[in-house]
Parts: sequence; structure tokens; C-alpha cells
Amino acid sequence: MNLFAQWPKEMYDKLPSVVFEHIAMALEHGNGERTMKEVREDIQDGSKQVWVHSTDDVFDFTMVTQIVEHPSKKICEVVYSGGSGMLKALDEVKVIEEWAKLCGCTDIHAIGRKYMVKSLAPYGYTQRYVTVGREL
Repeated sequence: MNLFAQWPKEMYDKLPSVVFEHIAMALEHGNGERTMKEVREDIQDGSKQVWVHSTDDVFDFTMVTQIVEHPSKKICEVVYSGGSGMLKALDEVKVIEEWAKLCGCTDIHAIGRKYMVKSLAPYGYTQRYVTVGREL
């Protein structure tokens, strides 16, 4: 059985260690903007939400979201994802979309590597932006 569920911030101290391994995988592909300590603090204070996917009794994929309020719209951003169960988890991503709607979001997007365009296309996601940068 596959299940994708939000882990409440009140249960932060019960998060399985593999969740942080998944987040660390995502942070490895960043440009050093965030540390694990900062992400942990954001999860604890509720400014970011953790979504854990399990297949049977194995936690195989993790997503971290945040809600961003712009003057004209509210957006749910998937900011980190990692683990081996991504393809199974994508069929369950509607759980996050429904939660985002309940929170007043009118848009959802994911920040990540280029592979996400192909992986999420069957679920109605399209490439909207390309982010580039350089060190100064």
C-alpha cells in the first residue's frame, strides 16, 4: 500500500531519520543556500511542512513544502524532495495539492532539478521558469 501524508510539526521529534537523509539528498543538489539545521528549524516552527511517502512499511520518499503569500496569490512550493520512491509518490501528489487548496493556495510549483519537468508532465505540470546563477 502507498501512502503520502503530512507529518505534523508537533510530531517533529518522531520523524524517522530516513526523512532527514532524503532532505540531505535534496540539499546536496542545492547551491549551499540552506543548511540541514535551518531546514530542521523551519520544519519545527511550521514554516515548512514535511510530507512522507511510504510503500508498505518503508518510508521511501520525502517532500518539503512551504506556502508563499504574494500580494495577488498564495502559492504552495515544493522546495525539497528526495528518496527512492519518487515515481510511486507522484501518483499521490494530489494529497498535497488538495491540502494547498484548503490553505487558500491557487498555485503549486516545484523547485528542483531538470528531471522534474519530465517526471511531473503526466500530472499536468509544465516548465514555467529556468533558474540560473553564478558565484560572485
